[in-house]
Amino acid sequence: MGDLRARTVDLSFFALVALAAVLLLAFGRGLTFFFDDWQLILAPEPLALGHLLDPHNGQLVAMPRVV
Repeated sequence: MGDLRARTVDLSFFALVALAAVLLLAFGRGLTFFFDDWQLILAPEPLALGHLLDPHNGQLVAMPRVV
């Protein structure tokens, strides 16, 4: 009886983990960085003054780089 209960708890846990993974993938679709956004994130010195004031595609993006 105890073995059946433990197996039921394990299966329920793994089913909930699988459901959570599916929901995270479904709701997170389209929420990743896109093409040149990676240049802002992977800068060698992201908080250097020269890098903060360097325009990205002709636009000043100092605040997103600081954040």
